[in-house]
Amino acid sequence: MSRSFKRLKKFAIFIIIFLFLIFLLSRGHVYEKDELEYGITFSKKQAKELSLDWQETFMAMLDLG
Repeated sequence: MSRSFKRLKKFAIFIIIFLFLIFLLSRGHVYEKDELEYGITFSKKQAKELSLDWQETFMAMLDLG
């Protein structure tokens, strides 16, 4: 094996181990119910593509809140 291939192999192994450790450390966090926030998004373009009146749809969305 060439020297550069060995370096590349070591670097790849390091990256894999690093990403695995980040994955392990991030698994334990669970949000409490009072920490969660939900939201909605409106797209005028999407409403038009669905053949909806975008202004009426927007107003209906605001009435949900």
